[in-house]
Amino acid sequence: MCLMLAIVLLIVFYDVAYATQDMADDIKSGVKGMAVLFRNHLLALLFTLACGIAGVLSALGVLVNMGPQDLGFL
Repeated sequence: MCLMLAIVLLIVFYDVAYATQDMADDIKSGVKGMAVLFRNHLLALLFTLACGIAGVLSALGVLVNMGPQDLGFL
């Protein structure tokens, strides 16, 4: 479930990041996407999504008892 949630958050992150390129056209045509909805707070939204992804992946690491020593960092 953690991995699935991380992938969903990653998809939303990239969708919002790429939608910002067409935001002016989306506003003119009336498209109501997340990039348009959060246009005044895009960096906060992207930062929140990135922290959510990192948090979910960290929780996954804890759930499978994986630490830095298992990754070769120590």
